[in-house]
Amino acid sequence: MTSQPMALYPIAREDAENKRSEIQSSTWPLAWTAARLIENETLKKRILRRRINIEK
Repeated sequence: MTSQPMALYPIAREDAENKRSEIQSSTWPLAWTAARLIENETLKKRILRRRINIEK
């Protein structure tokens, strides 16, 4: 698929929605939550600091 807006692909959007509900009903929410938490700047900085300390 090209980088066209999703709105032009109603079938693709429906597939994405189906996949989303599939993911929500599996073990994926844990990974998704972790990914969302990593977006948190303070947590990101803490992780980076910890990584730097480990590498020293």
